Amino acid sequence: MKYAVLVYETADDFAAREDQRAKDYWDGHGAYFGALQAAGIFTGGAGLKPPHAATTVRVRGGARQVVDGPSPTSRSNSAASI
Repeated sequence: MKYAVLVYETADDFAAREDQRAKDYWDGHGAYFGALQAAGIFTGGAGLKPPHAATTVRVRGGARQVVDGPSPTSRSNSAASI
């Protein structure tokens, strides 16, 4: 059996990737993914672009709506899939 892990982060979490918290942020991810690899259960994954680079696609009333940027109603954002 295979599972997918979806990682959701707040805008502040995304900011931590590139500010003074970056080392702690990436060290935490590295430890977690390292443990998955050591256990032989990690088969692959990919990080996603930050929220400002997102495109939101919805279908309402049969019409497609495409909006640049993340969903305005979302308080967290997809960060990665594993």
